[in-house]
Amino acid sequence: GGSLLRDGPGEPTSRHISRHTSTVWTLLAALVACAFLASLFAFAMARPILEWDACAIWGIKAKAIFAFGNWSGLGRWGAWPEYPPLQPTLMAIAAGGGEPMAKAIPPLLACALYGIVYEALRDVRMPEPLRILLPLLLLAAPMLHRHAIIAYANLGLAVYVTKAVTLFARGVRTGALPGPALALVLSGVVLTRPDGEVYLGYLTLLAGLWVWLAPRSRRRAAFRSAAWLGLPVAADLAWKLYYTLHLKSELSSSWFGAASQAQQLGKFVFFRDLPGPAAILEGLRYFLVHSLSPEFWGLVPLAFVALLVWRRGVFLRAHAPECAFLALGIAGLLFLSFFTGYNWGYDYYYGVTFKRLLMALVPTAFLCAVSGGTALLSGRGADEAPARV
Repeated sequence: GGSLLRDGPGEPTSRHISRHTSTVWTLLAALVACAFLASLFAFAMARPILEWDACAIWGIKAKAIFAFGNWSGLGRWGAWPEYPPLQPTLMAIAAGGGEPMAKAIPPLLACALYGIVYEALRDVRMPEPLRILLPLLLLAAPMLHRHAIIAYANLGLAVYVTKAVTLFARGVRTGALPGPALALVLSGVVLTRPDGEVYLGYLTLLAGLWVWLAPRSRRRAAFRSAAWLGLPVAADLAWKLYYTLHLKSELSSSWFGAASQAQQLGKFVFFRDLPGPAAILEGLRYFLVHSLSPEFWGLVPLAFVALLVWRRGVFLRAHAPECAFLALGIAGLLFLSFFTGYNWGYDYYYGVTFKRLLMALVPTAFLCAVSGGTALLSGRGADEAPARV
C-alpha cells in the first residue's frame, strides 16, 4: 500500500495492467504463428508428392540418395541429374526417420524463412505481437504458401538468398562483411538450384563494388572479408567436378548454370529473328502481371513499388544494399524472361516457370516494404529504421 501512495494513485496498477495486456497479446500472436506453421506441416504430410518437378527431379533424387546411402545413384535416377544435390540430400536425411518425413523439409524451410524475417524485423520499432505476425503475411502469399507444402527447391533457394542478402546488407551498414557466415549461406544458394549461381554473381558483384568504394584505410580489411565469397564458388565447382568424374555424364551437361544460359542467349541473339515492338510490349505485360498480381504474391510487390514511387529518395538511401540486389535480380529476370518467354511462348513460360524464379526476390522486397512502411507510418524518415536486411 505504501508504494501505491508514493508512486501516485493507480500508477503501478496501470503499468501492471499494461504489461499484462502486452504479454497476453504477445502470447496470442505466438499461438497464431505456431498454429499457422503447424498447419503447413499438416498439409505437407497429408498429401503425397505429386507435382512434376517434385516427383521427376527432387523426390526421385532423394529416393536414390536414401537407397544408395550416397550420391552414386544420381546419375541414373531422376531428371536433370546435374542439378545440385542439397535439397534431395536434406529430404533423404529426413527420410531416415521414416520415408514420409522427407515431406517435412518444405515446411521446415518455411519455418526458417519465418525466423529470418522475424530476426530482421527486430531492428524495426513495432509492437512485439505485430513483429510475430508480420512474417505470416509473407508465408500466406499464395505462391510461397504453396511451395511450403510441396517438394520443390524454389522455397529453399529463397530462404538461402534472403539470408545471404540480410548478412550482406548488415555487413555494408556495419562496415564489415560477416565473411564465413555469408560464404556458408551462399554455398547453400549454389547447391540448391542451378540459378543460385546467378544470385552468387549478383552478391559477388555488389561485394566487389563495396570493396572498391571502401575508404583506403579499410580497403584491405574489406577485401579480406569479401574474399570468403570464393568458398561458394569452390563449392559449386566441386559439385560440378564430382558430377563429371563420378556420375559418368558428358562434361557439357554438368556445367549447367550460367554457361548454359549464355549459350541460350547466343542462340536467341544470333540465330533467331528479334521480336518486334508488339512482342516486346506483350512480354512486358506478362512480366508486370505475374510480378505484381496479388493472386500470386499478396500485397508484397505492390507495397514495395508504392513505397519506391512515393518516397523514392529516402527509401533507396535507407535500403541501398537491398535495392541494389533487387535491381540486379529484376533486371536479370526481365532479360531472361524476355528471351526465354519469347522462345517458349509467353503463356507457357509465365504459367510454369517465371513465378518460381521470382520467388527468390520476394522476401527481400517484403522486408524492405515492412521496414520502410513502418518508419513512414510512425512519422520517422524511412532512413531512420532500416530492417537488418
